[in-house]
Amino acid sequence: MADVNKLTVIYYHSVGPVKKDWENSFLTTGTDVFETHLAWLRRRYTTISLMDYWHIRNGHIPPVRNPLVITFDDGYLDNWVWAFPLLKKYGMKATIFVSPEFVDEKAGCRPNSEDTGNAGRRQGEIDSWGFLSWEEMRMMERSGLIDIQSHAMSHTRYFVSEKLTGFHHPGGDILYPVINAHPEIKPYYIGMKDIGSMLPFGFPLFEDRPALVARRVTINPGFIDECVNLFREYDFTRYDQVEAFNMVQPLYSGYLKENRLIIGRESEEEYDARIDSEIRLSR
Repeated sequence: MADVNKLTVIYYHSVGPVKKDWENSFLTTGTDVFETHLAWLRRRYTTISLMDYWHIRNGHIPPVRNPLVITFDDGYLDNWVWAFPLLKKYGMKATIFVSPEFVDEKAGCRPNSEDTGNAGRRQGEIDSWGFLSWEEMRMMERSGLIDIQSHAMSHTRYFVSEKLTGFHHPGGDILYPVINAHPEIKPYYIGMKDIGSMLPFGFPLFEDRPALVARRVTINPGFIDECVNLFREYDFTRYDQVEAFNMVQPLYSGYLKENRLIIGRESEEEYDARIDSEIRLSR
């Protein structure tokens, strides 16, 4: 008899051609590699969704031999364009975890590699950058192979303390501060030319943590403005972090001494309410 407590789980993010100018390109698994994985796994496991596993654990359906759950985090469009057609080819199931704030509300159901495969289009010619739409998720669920589940609502990071960690500069990682300032771009940021321009160079960065575990703080906008002003004449082509910290140190120390740097701290009640919304509303 199969052990219902024994389960193998593999997780992916993005599948398809690597977008070299995307800061998270390291998350992408090439289609050839992914197909090799599927061919190997199919010979050894039986794929089930996490919903299937819930039903098995509760005795609603019988257990299977060597169960495997394949999961995808974040709900990237290439899950529909590249991963789903390959899962169909091998008759394998998967669960995709989606954050609703990143769902593309504008898109309908876009072509995927199955639709365009007979047209001789190469990988790079199929639009696969962005995030899934509701209709694409519905189509995948209707196949019986894909299970859509919650990856919480916001999928971001928040500042959690007065610890200064750096400043926005060319080539720096500014994704989460940008999408917190401009949440409307979340589903579309991958295709945007330069999201770094949406915040000024010199924008101060602080210790941060993932939204679900962050007791977030609000930094005084006056400090942010003064910090940015300090860098108005700075030559960012030769950016040096030590030099930048030395420039800001007197301003930073003054705000800390006067207890003016943080103007708001999330209370336990506020944190609990936000986490409830992250989990409950995302369903």
